[in-house]
Amino acid sequence: MDKEHIEKLSGNLKAEKHKISSKKILLIMVLILIGLSTSIFIIFFLPKIDFSEFGFNNNSTSEIENATEPIINNTINNSETPENTPPCEENWTCANWSICINNTKTRECTDINSCNTTTNKSKTSEECCLWVCENWSECYFDDIQFRKCETDENDSCEITEKPLTQQPCNYTNPCTDDELEINYTLKGIVIDKNGVSWEDNCEDETYLTEYSCDRYGTLTSTRHLCKAPIPYCRDGICTENMTA
Repeated sequence: MDKEHIEKLSGNLKAEKHKISSKKILLIMVLILIGLSTSIFIIFFLPKIDFSEFGFNNNSTSEIENATEPIINNTINNSETPENTPPCEENWTCANWSICINNTKTRECTDINSCNTTTNKSKTSEECCLWVCENWSECYFDDIQFRKCETDENDSCEITEKPLTQQPCNYTNPCTDDELEINYTLKGIVIDKNGVSWEDNCEDETYLTEYSCDRYGTLTSTRHLCKAPIPYCRDGICTENMTA
């Protein structure tokens, strides 16, 4: 191959490269123009288009946003790593303590936050003292009844653990008097707490035995001397007449 032929081929090759470069530049310019045209259309013309002609209303955009917002939020929430999740805080609530059995009392505790951890769990059992209490007394006139409680472990038992030894109640006087109060001119009948009846009576012509109930429900009797102007005792009352 002679030198002249080689130079001719080299020139053809340079021409081809120039044509290819020109085509690349032309293609890039076309793409730029298409991009600019699209941007201008979106910015200046798209907002002016009435989409109601295509079946869309004015709320379509907001409806689409509202429909996609939960999906976006859910995606964001699910993308959180465990390192970014706040730790679960235990919140324990407990029932009342049980009675003391074999020097131990128990209770049920529940974590209302369900953390599945027991780091700060409240105590569900502890030692206690076994107290032995008598039955409650009768209800006294001041609406209180009592009982006695003891333990064999007084040295180790806290007084705060001691059961109640008094409590309120509704007092009813077991003794009833139909006179309601002492009255020497009215014959009355008293029924004591055992159900026995006691009737006012004359001990002799001048002395009267008057029965009544005290505030504690106890039967009481009073020996009363009838005096003027009712100096005589007749049929369980003081009277001014010598004869009934």
